[in-house]
Amino acid sequence: MSLETEELLSRQQAIARVTGAIAHELNNPLQGVLALVTVCKSEADRGTRERLEQVHGGLVRLSQIVQSLSAVYENLPREAETISVESFAELLRASFAERSIHTKVTITAPREVRFHALVPETVRLVREAFSLPVPTGGSVHIRLDLTDGRVALICERESSDTAESWGGITDHPVCSGLAVIIDEMTRLAGGEPDFRFDHASLCGIRLCFRIRMN
Repeated sequence: MSLETEELLSRQQAIARVTGAIAHELNNPLQGVLALVTVCKSEADRGTRERLEQVHGGLVRLSQIVQSLSAVYENLPREAETISVESFAELLRASFAERSIHTKVTITAPREVRFHALVPETVRLVREAFSLPVPTGGSVHIRLDLTDGRVALICERESSDTAESWGGITDHPVCSGLAVIIDEMTRLAGGEPDFRFDHASLCGIRLCFRIRMN
């Protein structure tokens, strides 16, 4: 094992320990609030119950994201695996369907091309980034292209006139926590991430992965 790989795995291990601990601390009080809202719904009048349903739905989505943050680092540290463009697209499509998020998938890269990624973690995080509702709603367009010798995964909400240009995490004054974790997970696999924001919402993710050299 090379020194570079050892340093990468050590970094993964440190991140996994911290993220797992934070997710655990968030999950305990969150589950208590969910239980309390459920009890309040059963005792409330119709108008209040409808508002509590909205609160409950938001808390459930938040709980799912917290669970994902914990699960994302369960299998680290490890080296990035290789996966084909076609298989990666199918995993993305299935993952978004689990959250009932409508997607349009376009593949222009050769389907048999294989690239390096921390696959289940990246797929789950990208899905969660688009699982929260936004004012524009609509579907998510997923594209897999071949750009400058790398496989590029591009996920975007329906176009918005107010969307910022593509840029790294440090280029955006307001940034989501999920974008930060996706950035880190992509870099741990040797990839390069970029993002777009619309107001304070994450509306675009572009991840470029290294192609496996035979």
